[in-house]
Amino acid sequence: MGRYQSFMKRILLLAALLGMMACTHASKVHLPNGGYSYSGVVEGMVLSNCVCCSGYVLTIAGNDTEYRFDHFPAGCTLDTTKFPINVDLNFTEGAACNSIHRVVITAITKAD
Repeated sequence: MGRYQSFMKRILLLAALLGMMACTHASKVHLPNGGYSYSGVVEGMVLSNCVCCSGYVLTIAGNDTEYRFDHFPAGCTLDTTKFPINVDLNFTEGAACNSIHRVVITAITKAD
């Protein structure tokens, strides 16, 4: 009977893991903007002697905070020579530096 119980525990664990993965995948499909969590505008590039101050300026719709980021993600096909650019994007927040909010862009596309 011990082997049967061990086998059933493994099956239940596997079913639970598959269920969690399916729920996670389904929630990503229903994000607004085709899978992007945010809409915003890349205003342009700021060059400064201040390490925290330099970078691309990003504003997010419905948020008064101005963000800065250093680079676009690998494989980005946006024309980064003409600003402003309306975008849909995902990002993670970095540490604030001298009251400037730094972020890392994880995915970005031009908004329709």
